[in-house]
Amino acid sequence: MDIDSSKLTPMMKQFVELKTQYNDCILLFRAGDFYETFYDDAKEASKILGITLTKRGGTPMAGVPYHSIMPYIKKLIQNNKKVALCEQLEDPKLAKGLVKRGVTRVITPGTILEEEYLESFDNNYIMCLYLPKNISEKYGVAIVDITTGEFLTSEVRDIEDVKTIIRKYSPNEIVMNESFIQKKVKEFIKNSNIYYNYLSDIRFNVSYSKEILKKQFAHTPEEMGLKENEFGVIASGALLFYIYKLQKLDLNHINKIKYVNLNSSMVIDSICLRNLEIVENLYLKDKSKTLYGILNNTKSPLGARMLKRHLISPLLDKSKIEMQLDSIEELNDFVMERNELREFLSQVYDIERITSRIASGLVTPRDMISLKISLEKIPQIKKILNSFETKVFKDIRRLDSLNEIVDLIDRAIVSDAPTHMREIGYIKKDYNSELADLFNITFNSKDYLKELEETERLKTRITTLKIRYNKIFGYYIEVPKSQESKIPQDYEIKQNLVNATRYIKPELGDETYRASKMDEVAAQELTNLLDDVLETLEFVSSQKEMPSKEMV
Repeated sequence: MDIDSSKLTPMMKQFVELKTQYNDCILLFRAGDFYETFYDDAKEASKILGITLTKRGGTPMAGVPYHSIMPYIKKLIQNNKKVALCEQLEDPKLAKGLVKRGVTRVITPGTILEEEYLESFDNNYIMCLYLPKNISEKYGVAIVDITTGEFLTSEVRDIEDVKTIIRKYSPNEIVMNESFIQKKVKEFIKNSNIYYNYLSDIRFNVSYSKEILKKQFAHTPEEMGLKENEFGVIASGALLFYIYKLQKLDLNHINKIKYVNLNSSMVIDSICLRNLEIVENLYLKDKSKTLYGILNNTKSPLGARMLKRHLISPLLDKSKIEMQLDSIEELNDFVMERNELREFLSQVYDIERITSRIASGLVTPRDMISLKISLEKIPQIKKILNSFETKVFKDIRRLDSLNEIVDLIDRAIVSDAPTHMREIGYIKKDYNSELADLFNITFNSKDYLKELEETERLKTRITTLKIRYNKIFGYYIEVPKSQESKIPQDYEIKQNLVNATRYIKPELGDETYRASKMDEVAAQELTNLLDDVLETLEFVSSQKEMPSKEMV
């Protein structure tokens, strides 16, 4: 981007500096109520998004409203664009000079967390492939779904195995080391229409990867059984760095790593997966015309994703197969109980993705109500399972009901909570005393103003003090000139009149002030609530051995 910086305004200089750091991204630059794009970004964005391209001072620009940004981001991602989200890092009203801005998140196809832009029945995998410069037939593989916290790693030895693992997990994004030389794999990725990216070879280092894995999982690779998986460890560390660099979010929900042995399940290679139309149709994009589509009568997104995993990687372990068959036989015998279970499961939301958004700080008030509704079903499900005797169902009965989380959310959040945090009123007003006062001020302002006026008169001993209102100042305190010696220090002069002086103080802020204060308190309470939920989940997980995914 060749631009003469001497002719730029301070804000445009800020944009150019950030764009230089994220030159491979469409930079969405927050300016007031809009995200703006400039120069070549504006030209690209206007074509892809169908928005108007304008010019200001000869600079091409195109913008979209900040409150409905995600549909535009989704469209950019679908067109294989990497998006950098630049936010205002301070309140413009309080800023001295230029508002501070910074990129808070970079979004790619494999790093979307928002539920409304994901396929609920499919994982959103991002994969890392590592092939060292001097080795042609040994690949390190790492696979993560940051929406559920699932983390897999492996090593494969030939191109066909790489193709098979790509087909099996259908990643939406693949990251490779810069020196990755296997052209056939690259061609396969391109022909599969998968978004791909490169990461510097510096990040593919065994010592660095071991450190980053230990930091993420609180155990060394050797302690996690990955001693013989050096290339997989390298790919895993590089992928974690890539996600950290992009998301700038807390990834504590990614707390387990599993080694994938292609020999532990039936190897269905990429050609068979395609020709047998197990999860993809040969000629159509209609998934209902696949084996997965026909068999998928699951009642929850979690069940649908599990069914897909079993279809693309059928078990080979006889004992596990027999355990599942015993459970299926028992379900067939208990028809009424099975139907009751299906009814309760149909009311369970995507808990995996909700807890991931909690950990990443992207959860919405509506998500929390969905989590409460889902957890409320656990005791009922466990009660039904008392009739079952197979190991799978006995293990599920050991699940903690997490009643403390249900009670906490019920006390804190209104049942008809909004889908966005920008809407006020999602924290119950009696959950927090300060919030209750603000609600009272907002919705019972006349009574509040009378009480405040009386309080100020008693405090200042100015019996002629009055609280008034006009469209210019909003609410203000008016005091006669003769009483100025009694004015407290927290009064701020707003206007001098011949016989009186008008003052303001925070308690007399307008509706905008009170609404923003309510937002601030509510947001803090939601943050505290999320911390409590995460702490409880982590405690339960550490105290109890949870059933494996194969059993759930």
